[in-house]
Amino acid sequence: RVFEEGEITRAYVKKLEEVIAAAPENWLWTHRRWKLSPP
Repeated sequence: RVFEEGEITRAYVKKLEEVIAAAPENWLWTHRRWKLSPP
């Protein structure tokens, strides 16, 4: 099978979003989300 450009990435991201949504407490941000301090 030949995949369209980006098809595999979209499928992976969709599945990853489902896994995170099912148990968000298992996921941790280990980098700064915001480059600047909020005003």
